[in-house]
Amino acid sequence: MCHLVMDSGPCSQEEEQLITKGASSDVLPAIVNSAPSDSDQSVASDADDSERLLETVDSDFDETKGGERKIQLPRWCVLCVVIFVILYLALVVIIELKDDLQPPLKMFRGSAFVIALYMLLPVDICAWEKAGLGSSFRKMFFNNPTGKSLPRSEMLRSASFFALIWSLGLGLCLITSNFDRVFFLVWSVSVWSCLIVYGFFVCKCFKLTLPHRSSRLWFVRVVGRVLTAPFWDVEFADFWLADQLCSLTQTMVDFEFTVCYLLVDYHHPGLEICHCPKPLPECIRPMTASNYIRPIVACLPSYWRFAQCMRIAVTKRNLAQLINAGKYMSQFPVVIFSSLAGLAHIKGHNENYRIYISLWIALSLFHSLYVFVWDVVQDWGLCSSMEYGNLILSRQLYYRGTWKYYCAIIIDFFLRFSWSAKLSIQFGVLQSDSNDMIVAILAMLEVLRRFIWNFFRIENEHAKNYANTVLVSPIN
Repeated sequence: MCHLVMDSGPCSQEEEQLITKGASSDVLPAIVNSAPSDSDQSVASDADDSERLLETVDSDFDETKGGERKIQLPRWCVLCVVIFVILYLALVVIIELKDDLQPPLKMFRGSAFVIALYMLLPVDICAWEKAGLGSSFRKMFFNNPTGKSLPRSEMLRSASFFALIWSLGLGLCLITSNFDRVFFLVWSVSVWSCLIVYGFFVCKCFKLTLPHRSSRLWFVRVVGRVLTAPFWDVEFADFWLADQLCSLTQTMVDFEFTVCYLLVDYHHPGLEICHCPKPLPECIRPMTASNYIRPIVACLPSYWRFAQCMRIAVTKRNLAQLINAGKYMSQFPVVIFSSLAGLAHIKGHNENYRIYISLWIALSLFHSLYVFVWDVVQDWGLCSSMEYGNLILSRQLYYRGTWKYYCAIIIDFFLRFSWSAKLSIQFGVLQSDSNDMIVAILAMLEVLRRFIWNFFRIENEHAKNYANTVLVSPIN
């Protein structure tokens, strides 16, 4: 078998065992490059080469396959994550109890979802590599099965740094009763600024540049293709990132609120940021322009995915993408009738309000069932056939423990219908002031649902496209 891989002569026993045991495709180039040449036939030289070969293969195998290598994080990273979780739970409680704290808490709430999703992404990557999907996801994202992405430990450290900034700003707001609003605005804007600079700053200034510039360039390129859909051919990374943005819809809405507050209400005479006197700020007051812009912002992620699906359907004659496009288009009437119901309630038009809220409930039920079925059948490749003797687990599985798949299906179902918690306000179970608390809880649950969705989405893509493909580097 060895002579089929290498042209440099017969292999040693250690090399033959490595190949027959199924060493990963990323390891084969290391074997070829490390194989002894015909000119070196001494026993001592062969033994030294074999030892170096084994060390190289073991290190590469651990890195490419996930191996037993674990992420070693400093204690300060773990501490930052714990503080971040505690303060977010405090935000959820206080946003209901303190009406005068709603502006600053909304400005902090949106950035928390981005930080949380960024902290969970390395866990997804670790699971993919441990299941042997490392080459596949690098091929899908970077068109290079052996290329190196941003290290998981680096991603967790940077996410911990953002969590630290976020926690410091929110903590100062909560424990300080009297401070200048400019001081608070600096903290809230700093969180957004750090996230934007870290994600999009690719320029070299005075020969200084942020680390991992190539990864940042890739991210900027993908974001640009998402925002300008449908004018580009859609790659896997494009619609994967757009799906992540669909789970960050509340982030975009809160970011719109932050921009509105800075542009409109910052110079409001006598307005204290943590103790807002009457009249309410323009961005919170009902029947203002911002309340009409917000539904449009909420529809943008679904529009980007809808445009991508239509692009694929037209250019590749893929009719299944028309059904996928309908899934995202069904989100538009849900947002529209939710906004109309809110405006009718503010104006006191009770008859119109009952009509709009009934349509919102019906459309939300249809949309949730639509996206749940698509998640399980198309995105995860489950419940689609009896090829493997099981209607639910209907494809090759790469994660150990079938219970994970059953739990994921159940969790996805309940989280897809989690919007029904808002009905507790409509039927008087909770007060209307609890809406911000429910939004904060549901938005974070959506981030967790996307975290679970990522696990099985990449696995299914590998099973469909790469399970029977050998992803190796060119062998010279």
